[in-house]
Amino acid sequence: MKTIYGLFLAVSVLGVTATSCSDYLTEDNKTGTTADLAYNTASGIDGLVSSAYAYARGWWGKEPSLGLAEMGSDLFYYGYDNKQKSLCSYDLSAESYGFSSTSGTNAVNNNPCLDQYWELFYAGIDVCNNTLKYVDESSAIDDTQKAAYEADAYFLRALYYSQMVALWGPIPYNSEPITT
Repeated sequence: MKTIYGLFLAVSVLGVTATSCSDYLTEDNKTGTTADLAYNTASGIDGLVSSAYAYARGWWGKEPSLGLAEMGSDLFYYGYDNKQKSLCSYDLSAESYGFSSTSGTNAVNNNPCLDQYWELFYAGIDVCNNTLKYVDESSAIDDTQKAAYEADAYFLRALYYSQMVALWGPIPYNSEPITT
């Protein structure tokens, strides 16, 4: 048994040390395109604004969003294939979301809709913040177009935040792009 344990330990140590310093972790940007280069052109700014709208599609018209926003109201009847039955029946206890009060630990959330839409809205907000940053810095577009792009970004950011506040109440507010 000691031989097997020693062999397992040796292989584990060798595996960790042989792969820990590999260069496959180094990012290789083959095109040389960075955000600063891409968003200093008119087409880059236009693409950034368009991508800010893409996050709205993830919320409106999808079934999980109905489960979060409408199923707990009187607008829908409790159906057989409803994936958000805990929301429809007002069962908003910690256990219905995967948190166990008996385990003594902070279990992770097992309801994917909550995490999915939290990340979706904050990703959309970050794109709006990047849009505001790069539109302000850009010399590739005129002032009229800048004002239109800024209006789009401010509106979408407010829309995403309003949905989050309606769902979760007070949330962290971020008006700067995330750079990490």
